[in-house]
Amino acid sequence: MARTNLFLAAAICWLIATPAVAEICPLPGETLNYTIFNDDDDVGGLELAFNQNGEQATVNVSMKILVRILMVPAFRFKHSSTEVWSRDRLKTLTANTSDNGDKFAISMKQIGDQHEIKSEDGLNTHKGTRLTELLWCEGAARGGAIISTLTGNVSDIPIDFIGREDIELNGRTIRTRHYRFVRKKRVGNFWYDEDGFLVKLTYPTRYYSVASFVLQDQGN
Repeated sequence: MARTNLFLAAAICWLIATPAVAEICPLPGETLNYTIFNDDDDVGGLELAFNQNGEQATVNVSMKILVRILMVPAFRFKHSSTEVWSRDRLKTLTANTSDNGDKFAISMKQIGDQHEIKSEDGLNTHKGTRLTELLWCEGAARGGAIISTLTGNVSDIPIDFIGREDIELNGRTIRTRHYRFVRKKRVGNFWYDEDGFLVKLTYPTRYYSVASFVLQDQGN
């Protein structure tokens, strides 16, 4: 499960996004918490905390994964990031990741109509609003260039709408909208509830298991 940040598996698990926070992605009224599974094993959690202050919105991301084999820790992943948005523009992003002991750090800031990204690969600039890898909002899943909060690299990953679908979640059936994407020949799936928030994500890992992010019941 190396380098599975939301998507975040994230996309990392990855994971993905808040374009136009105020207009496309109204912030939820509370923190979103997801349980992370590797096949059927509970291996960690993802927390998304939101704060709205006028036209500025802040998204704080925290994710931890611990995979054990025969009770022995085999993989550890820890990620934290902060996104600051002003209306429909990503103003700044800072992210720190420990991927099984390998450390990564990136920072990004808006300069005019471009974003300056500093990562392990040096300094790069990209034009236009960027999405991060946490596609918690359905409005963000409909297209756009994505910046990896692990490496700072930017890529376009087409995401297709499959249709409406009823799924079982936390012991109850809910109506969702189903999306699908292909990344490195692996097929990932997103399901959003009627409010447009991510309730489930699945993505096959390079180790022939399936990583899943499942939204916890509100208030848990």
